[in-house]
Amino acid sequence: MNAAHLHVVDPELERLWDAYVAARHVVDQTNDFADAVAAGMAWKAFLDAFLADDHFNRMPGGSPSTGV
Repeated sequence: MNAAHLHVVDPELERLWDAYVAARHVVDQTNDFADAVAAGMAWKAFLDAFLADDHFNRMPGGSPSTGV
C-alpha cells in the first residue's frame, strides 16, 4: 500500500502528529538538546499510538508489517 493514498481519520493520531511537527520545528530553530528530547518524546507518543490494541482495526490496510 502506498502511504500517499492513506487518509487518516483519527483525530488523536492527527493531534499527536501535529504535536511532533511543532516540536520538530522548534528544534530546527533552536538546535537545543532539551528541545530535541521533547521532539523525540512527541515522536514516541505518535508511534506508541500504533501499538493500541484497536488501532490497526481503524486504519486502512491494517498493520504495515502484516497487511492485516
